[in-house]
Amino acid sequence: MLDFLTQNWWTIAIAINYILVIIAVVTILFKSINPTKTLTYIIVLLVFPFLG
Repeated sequence: MLDFLTQNWWTIAIAINYILVIIAVVTILFKSINPTKTLTYIIVLLVFPFLG
């Protein structure tokens, strides 16, 4: 198990990050804010995965 984690840590990190992005996108979509800001937040989260 530890061998699997050490060989695939980057893939696991990306998967966890995109799960968090999906949760954030759902949260952002349910807030009532300006649609332009909503799309900007979603694009930033997808383009810059670890900065979001």
